Amino acid sequence: MNDKDKAKTVRKGLYWIIIGRETRYAPWFLGRKKSYRLLPPTREQFIELAKVRKDLELRPSETGSKQEKDTLVVDPSGKAKGKLYLNSGECMIKNPDSTTLSWMIELAHELNGRVVDYAGRAYTSPTEYYLHPEDKEVLENRGLTLPK
Repeated sequence: MNDKDKAKTVRKGLYWIIIGRETRYAPWFLGRKKSYRLLPPTREQFIELAKVRKDLELRPSETGSKQEKDTLVVDPSGKAKGKLYLNSGECMIKNPDSTTLSWMIELAHELNGRVVDYAGRAYTSPTEYYLHPEDKEVLENRGLTLPK
């Protein structure tokens, strides 16, 4: 693999679209420790976005719990090959290609959110990322090393 191919390679792992986070505190008898929950876009937000974008479609999925099945968010034109899994707790994909990651970044931008990976990096393109201040606080609180 030459340097040009390496630059276009997307890191393997899980990626999420998030629109914010919720901070919670444990009860006093557990030491009031902070915990964080990343907030995904809602199904309703995706439905509204699908009305104005031709490259967005929501489909039912067989995955998920008995109480709540996941919703697949796909590109019906076929340019972005990956499928986003959407439920009340997350909007995620595993190992996207660069085209799918670019599509996710566009969707996140229109939803006033961001795309983050498993290490807390927020992406502006498939190969460029930064550490969002909110994500930095979460990583430091969890005692995790900050990405480079």
